[in-house]
Amino acid sequence: MKKHLLLSSLLLAGPCSWAQNLVPNPSFDIQTECPEASEIQFAVPWYAPTNGTPDLFQSGCPTQNVPGRTGPGSSGVYVHGEGLFANYREYIQAPLTAPLVAGQGYCVSLWVRKTNFRYATDRFGVLFTTTAVGLSNTGVLPYTPQVENTPGNVLEDTGWEEISGEFFAQGGEQYITVGSFSGPENTTVVVANESSTSNVAFYRIDDISVTACAVGISEIGAASFEVFPQPARDRLTVRLGDGNSLHHAALYDGRGSLVRSYPVNGPSALVDLDVSGMPDGLYHMVLRTDKGITTRTIILG
Repeated sequence: MKKHLLLSSLLLAGPCSWAQNLVPNPSFDIQTECPEASEIQFAVPWYAPTNGTPDLFQSGCPTQNVPGRTGPGSSGVYVHGEGLFANYREYIQAPLTAPLVAGQGYCVSLWVRKTNFRYATDRFGVLFTTTAVGLSNTGVLPYTPQVENTPGNVLEDTGWEEISGEFFAQGGEQYITVGSFSGPENTTVVVANESSTSNVAFYRIDDISVTACAVGISEIGAASFEVFPQPARDRLTVRLGDGNSLHHAALYDGRGSLVRSYPVNGPSALVDLDVSGMPDGLYHMVLRTDKGITTRTIILG
């Protein structure tokens, strides 16, 4: 069993297991009726935001009686198709138990498992929005998820695989949507079962978690912390004073998604960071130092 992670800043302070999970019915164990097929709505408050028909499973029922990863329930979606299923996608969506807080870091994880259809793929993501999103067809939702399985890392294990990552909320996000947000031109696909004539990739989903992390961020103070030049184009220098040392740095874009991570080879008070090739704009810089974690808004361009 492999664990596919987004590039992680490793800056979020401590594990997230202690924090409140903002995902309702995160393991799909609570169901109003035994599902037969394509009845995600029985796992209240989850539903299908498009005309796709995501599945619901329950080990204690006469049909769809497949056990989940940690309990009786799980769900499942198509994330790739060919032939008659070309561009066919399924998604699951639910309101969070509380809206996300602007500037707060959130740890996100879910577990997926490939089923025995013909294909396996790399595209699987989690989207957070302020309002419910959807389509009146079965196409690809035109959004970029804040957390996504690393492109190129095909989810082809026979057991459960974890997808996880972190992002900073813009504020007010109160809906979570799970599925593939990439068309075939941006999707890596491999044949996982040559004997299958079902030309699709279908994954089960379980144990979705969204928790606040990076809480208690402490500012070092402007007098002991410099970032220059501003704006920067190809290189950015971080200088810390008062005997403080940098251990790790990361840049997040305006949506709160991680775009570049910088492990530091040994603590240092003066570090040059490569920002070449990054689009112009505002970014959130997160630094882990001897004295804690601090953030700063920087400009590239």
